Amino acid sequence: MPAGSDGGHRQGPASAEAPLLRVYVSAVCSSCLRARELVAHLRRLRPAAAVELIDVDRAAPGARPAGLVGTPTYMLGGRVRWLGNPPAEELLAAWDEESDHGLEGQPIKARKGPA
Repeated sequence: MPAGSDGGHRQGPASAEAPLLRVYVSAVCSSCLRARELVAHLRRLRPAAAVELIDVDRAAPGARPAGLVGTPTYMLGGRVRWLGNPPAEELLAAWDEESDHGLEGQPIKARKGPA
């Protein structure tokens, strides 16, 4: 994705309700360099958003979630969403959608529309 391009998704800080994105990488993973680049890109687009890059080789014992079977793994809102690198546009779209919903998929706030 070209620098400065956001694929038509929200730019700037994600809402305070945006879920945490955890990206698990390892030193022996050939695709993890791209994962690190994608995390850097996301941090530029949304500097206030909660993004954690976790190197499983350096993580504390017991820090690996049960759903982690390989790297890179992307967890959004506490759930494994991608094994391998998703397209940036897909990740942003899912993040935007999760920002509008709770962990159980229910709306966080009722939106008021026209009567």
